[in-house]
This record gives sequence, C-alpha cells and structure tokens, in this order.
Amino acid sequence: MYKTYITPCGNFSYNQPVNKSFFLHPDVSGVFYFTYQKQYQAMETHNIETKHIDGMAFSTDLQGHEVVIDATIDHGGQNLGPRPKHLLLTSLAGCTGMDVVSLLRKMRVAFSDFSVAVTGELTDEQPKYYHTIMLEYKIKLANQQDQPKVEKAITLSKDRYCGVSAMLSKAADIKYRITYLKGG
Repeated sequence: MYKTYITPCGNFSYNQPVNKSFFLHPDVSGVFYFTYQKQYQAMETHNIETKHIDGMAFSTDLQGHEVVIDATIDHGGQNLGPRPKHLLLTSLAGCTGMDVVSLLRKMRVAFSDFSVAVTGELTDEQPKYYHTIMLEYKIKLANQQDQPKVEKAITLSKDRYCGVSAMLSKAADIKYRITYLKGG
C-alpha cells in the first residue's frame, strides 16, 4: 500500500519528475512541492459487530467470548451487563496491567497481589466523557528494592506500550499512583 505526501520545498524554476516516486510541481503561488508516495505496511484492523438483544442490551462476540452491555433499570435497561464506559476503564486497566506484568517478569521482579484500580471522572455536560482518569497500581513486592523497576514498568506502559492509554490520553488527563502492599 502507498500513501501520498505533499511537502513544500521552496521556489524552483522548473517542473520535472525527480524520480519514479517523486514529482516536483508548483502551486498557484509559485511555491514548489514534492509529491511523493511512500510504501507502508497495512495496519492491523479490529472488527466487531454488536447486536441488539432487547431494551437497551447489546451482545458482542469478542474472540469467542460473549460480552453483554446494558443500561441500568432507571435508564431503560435491564442491567444485564456493564455499561460501555465502565468497559472502557476495564480495557485501560487490563492493557496497562498486562504490560506491567510482562515487563516485571522480564526484569525478574518477584511480586504478588497485583491489581489496577481505575477511577474516571466524567464531565457534567452531554456527551459525558472521562476528562480525568486515575490509575492506582497496587502491588506486593518480595524485595522492596525493586520499587524503581515497578515505576519504570508503569512509565513504559503509559508512554510506550499501552494503546488504550495512548488513545484515552487524547481526551483525558491520565494520572497514576503506586501503592506498595506490605507483606504478610
């Protein structure tokens, strides 16, 4: 697959092909642009289909797992499943949690009782969306000297690996804290 790019390149007095993929041409103001095509690898896509069950309930087959979402009774639903925004927070917790576990294992950090609690603060006006999200990572370490490794794993998840966090950070301020659980 190819994507076309147009880049300004200054003033030139000619209009000619530069090579097979590049072409130099002027715009109305006389500024020349390189038009070029760059080959890129097709991006992975995810497809789902959500089907209406009844009332406000919907069902989705996610990789062989049925997920039902519904509204509360006071919003016309039957409370057959979680609300969509709560699933969004669950996706964030699962994504960053998997990253952190994978990274800590690679760093050979011994840990237990790991969990991620997520609190999303909604806007007052419609459409209501999370403008602030707080992640609390709770973990028990065998060796307290591994705390910097935990902090590094969380930072790497937030800044580099967690796609859900990357998407949500476009709309919400995502903060985090770490609670180190005592052994026992």
